[in-house]
Amino acid sequence: MLIEAETVAAHPKLAHRIDEKRLKKADRKLRAFLDKHDPKAERRAELLDRLAAIVFILFAVAVGLFFFALWQGVIG
Repeated sequence: MLIEAETVAAHPKLAHRIDEKRLKKADRKLRAFLDKHDPKAERRAELLDRLAAIVFILFAVAVGLFFFALWQGVIG
């Protein structure tokens, strides 16, 4: 809605077609969304997701090595 209004506003003959009420509502919704957005929390969550993936991979490799050693008779 906002980008469409910006595009239409550039044309003098079409500028009168912009619905100010809808435009203000879209602007309020966008600002409310952006106010809730916390970049620090998002970066922290991304870091924790990556750490969890690394830990899972290391755990899977350790389990694989354990069963390989068990199969080869190194353990037990």
